[in-house]
Amino acid sequence: MFYMKLRILIFLLFVFALGGKICLAQSPADSLEKKLQDKNLADTTRLKLLYKLSREYTFNAPDKALISIEQTIALAQKLKNQKTIGDVLSLKGKVLKNNGDFPHAIEVHLQALKIKESIKDTFGQSISYNDIGIVYKSMKNYT
Repeated sequence: MFYMKLRILIFLLFVFALGGKICLAQSPADSLEKKLQDKNLADTTRLKLLYKLSREYTFNAPDKALISIEQTIALAQKLKNQKTIGDVLSLKGKVLKNNGDFPHAIEVHLQALKIKESIKDTFGQSISYNDIGIVYKSMKNYT
């Protein structure tokens, strides 16, 4: 009898916990979109949120990713934030590669690499080299 009550209790806890997560779940992109609606955000905060939104959309909503990427680039240029421009160009290259636009993807990754080299972002450079290699691999161009 005790084990039966324990099983029922565990089952009910599981159902309530799962139900709460389902009801309260909001996608990260939705949360970021909501935060971006605040007109009083500082530009630096807006830039961080736009970059995060671009990352969220990169693999699951490429059209939205390209829109948020362009917004991020525009704001980063306004703020003269080269690091973010390089990072978001890398995201753009990934979206283009995933869409099958390999030549444009390589071009954008090379732009990102150039920026990362200019600011001496060696970690970012390694990511760019890897991304370029992935595009060439996707093209089956191993040379």
